[in-house]
Amino acid sequence: MAGLAAYFGIGGHALDELVRGLAPRGDEVADWHDDAGHLAMAVRAGIPQVHRDHRGAAVVVDGVAEPSTLLARYAEGGAGAVSGRAATDPYAAVLADPARGVLVLCRHGDGPPLYYARHDGAVLVASEPAALLAAGVPARPDPDTMARFRVDGDCDVDTRTFLAGVRRLLPGQVLEVGAHGVRPVAHGAGTPATPPPVGAGLRLGVRLDGAMTGVALLGLARTEPVPPADALPTADPAAGDDADALPVYRALLPEATTPDAVTAPGLRDAPVPVTVADVDDLLAGLGEPVPDPDVLAAWVVARRAAGEVDAILDPLGGTALLADTVAPGYLTRVADRVTTRFGVALQMPYRHVAGTGAARELLARCRRGLPAEAVPAADPAPADPTLAVLRALRADVYATFLSTSFARRPGPDPREVVAGFGDLLAGRRGDAGRFWRAFLLERWLRLIESGTPVRPVEAAPERPSSTTVDGARWLRLPVVTRTLRAGDAYADSIAWYVTERVRAACADDRYRRRFGRCWYLVVAARPLAVAQGRVRPLWELRPGWWARRMSGFVRDRSWQGLGNPWTMQTAIDEAGLRRMLFAAAAGAGGRLVHRQGMFDRVAGEPVRQVRGPVERATFPANVAVAAAPTDPGAAAAELLAAVRAGLRDDVATGIAGCAVVGTDRVGGGCQVLACVGDRPADFYAAACADDPLGRLAGTPAAVLLLAPPETATSAPRPRRNGSRAARRAAAR
Repeated sequence: MAGLAAYFGIGGHALDELVRGLAPRGDEVADWHDDAGHLAMAVRAGIPQVHRDHRGAAVVVDGVAEPSTLLARYAEGGAGAVSGRAATDPYAAVLADPARGVLVLCRHGDGPPLYYARHDGAVLVASEPAALLAAGVPARPDPDTMARFRVDGDCDVDTRTFLAGVRRLLPGQVLEVGAHGVRPVAHGAGTPATPPPVGAGLRLGVRLDGAMTGVALLGLARTEPVPPADALPTADPAAGDDADALPVYRALLPEATTPDAVTAPGLRDAPVPVTVADVDDLLAGLGEPVPDPDVLAAWVVARRAAGEVDAILDPLGGTALLADTVAPGYLTRVADRVTTRFGVALQMPYRHVAGTGAARELLARCRRGLPAEAVPAADPAPADPTLAVLRALRADVYATFLSTSFARRPGPDPREVVAGFGDLLAGRRGDAGRFWRAFLLERWLRLIESGTPVRPVEAAPERPSSTTVDGARWLRLPVVTRTLRAGDAYADSIAWYVTERVRAACADDRYRRRFGRCWYLVVAARPLAVAQGRVRPLWELRPGWWARRMSGFVRDRSWQGLGNPWTMQTAIDEAGLRRMLFAAAAGAGGRLVHRQGMFDRVAGEPVRQVRGPVERATFPANVAVAAAPTDPGAAAAELLAAVRAGLRDDVATGIAGCAVVGTDRVGGGCQVLACVGDRPADFYAAACADDPLGRLAGTPAAVLLLAPPETATSAPRPRRNGSRAARRAAAR
């Protein structure tokens, strides 16, 4: 698909920026400017062309159209005549007339998308919103469009987009851009009367969606003409008959059971995994969200099939066919972006016949070629695809809803969203689409905001920091480890990373001498709780009436404190309901007499260590509630012994203690749960007063050692040239 760009007004370098934003659409660029510099346009494609006539007008086209015919129509009938008959192929075109000083924007039928925006006194036009943003159009989300999408899933239904100030051409619409502004000229039919042929002479593939709508396309692929021999890929003799088989693609969600392969003759099964990274890739490619989660499957399948096939028969639009309604307009945008990014034509036969009389003929063609062996691949009672995707990506969905960025967005209360999502996963509600759209919107907003740095970049975890304890300066060397899981051997896992970090530091002789004297190890309590199975994800917690009621009286409304029902329910499970009620009464009484900390004194240390999800933590700590680890003293002693056994040299004799520390939810900073060795708990509390292990993800441990003497900063004394005898001879 070609990429079109144009501007009206004083654009300066705007055209270059627009073209740069259309980089995925081709490597070559052809452009045109008028003599006054007020009109310019360009096309980016594999073989771009700008067509001109003898009157000086020029046109660029994306789609199937004859440029000379468009110029002739414009010369005879003006801007309204640029759009052709309804039965012709869809296309998008930009025509420039320097004699009148206008641009004509045309989207014939359901042609490729075309967008425009006013910026700095000019009107910018491009095939994608990303190009307009690259040219300087502000990336401001449109609150009304987002609100409609969040409630009903509406998008691509009118001229408004998700970006304020960016507008789209509707199917069949013609606009004229000039000194008078942007003026609509015509608005014809949006859907061509005749659907395009399916897979004629192309290497085909088929995507299955688990329902009969996908399996039926196998019959349609079997009735299509066979591509010419020179279009077929070269067969590998070792591959047998699979090289000539029809590839059948299926998107596999995380943790989903792999369905049985399609065993019909002449078909080749090709499963494609889906991850949360594909969601961000989809949003970046489409430029705007779409409500159907099946588009995600179509996106990853097309990316996987690039180079293997020329076109994919996709069941998108099958839902509209079964409901006897018109297919949604955003499918045009999906097909355009897929072809642009991956070079694979996404053919959606159901989309063109949905809501028309041609649906019966298409289904008859599918039935004639459908192999009987492929019918069992369709689930007779397919599950809700939206709920299936949310279940598979639940950890990332929870992390998105728990984030601080989601909390500051206008809209529903994040606690209500998290509670409702838990009810959805538990089967107590059925509006999965609402949560999928909220998830997509937040990920898209982050993508839009990522172009401007919002917060300073933190120091790398490997970089050591220093602190002062009792007048001595101590270095803290963070230890980066893999993410621990429940059941992991905590001591052996952490000890291996600690020994590797110490050996790397000992390459410096100054550090090695310090390690030979004395050094200490501090480890975070939360990874220990994870390894002990003391961390429960939010979807496994079901807060009771008391937890919901008591959490409403807590002042700390953060996700880490007891001000949310999930953390409060974990605290009740740890201490018991009776003790928590006494603690709540003691806390209320303490407020009356201005005595702080009464709640934690009565509730006990286990409740004080209960902590909710932490956004900057790694999975599962970012979507789970962690209780206090069991017997942290024994864990510290075991880890100390494992580190000594792993070093086995003079450095091993220098380690003199180990402590398990956690973030102090009440007073802030660090709290020492247990320590072993020759130092008291106050030493570790002072060394970790700023909670270094809680600020950076992936660093569950740190090494403490005395800082080596700092190198003198004064300039060295310059050395005199020549030998002593030479200087004496010169003095004589």
